[in-house]
Amino acid sequence: MKQLNTRAYDTLIPDINSRRKQPPEAEPTEAEMVETYKAIKKKRGRPVTQLKEVPNSSRQGTYPGETRATFIVREDQLEDMKRLAYWERMKVKDIVIQGIDKVLNEYKKKKGPLKDIPETTKL
Repeated sequence: MKQLNTRAYDTLIPDINSRRKQPPEAEPTEAEMVETYKAIKKKRGRPVTQLKEVPNSSRQGTYPGETRATFIVREDQLEDMKRLAYWERMKVKDIVIQGIDKVLNEYKKKKGPLKDIPETTKL
């Protein structure tokens, strides 16, 4: 019969008799243990990469110079944009940006630069 190598087990499970009991005041409280766990615990999800000041929620999570806008489009146009984005390996956002750029450039060629919107006075 083989003898067990007790030294290997001692490194994994220390001898209970050799442990020294710490005084009760030296043991951490439950609140301290929770705070330690929170500090060690990793946050889930995508890391925050936004380093700019966010003035409003429509710019939260965007790159500098971008903002969030909502538009109503026909369902068939949206499906076509999704298909185009898939086959061209692009984002739908990039398809929309290209379309807007094309319309604005054509307008500027025909009618010149865009004028500012006049400020209206409120009564």
